[in-house]
Amino acid sequence: VDFAQLRSRFGELAEAYAPVLDELQAEGLLRMRNDNVQLTTRGRLLSNEVFERFIDCSQPATTRRD
Repeated sequence: VDFAQLRSRFGELAEAYAPVLDELQAEGLLRMRNDNVQLTTRGRLLSNEVFERFIDCSQPATTRRD
């Protein structure tokens, strides 16, 4: 995913995902190269969980599942 393109298209909304990107990188599930976001090998194996984290952070706290 080209994060620069997302940022130009969605502005601050894309920036809301920065903490999730940081967490997923720290967990070894994503890597950032320049402004491209890529799943790692481990991230591909757990891709549903990775994508769920993005969905969870986009929902208001009152509608999230625990």
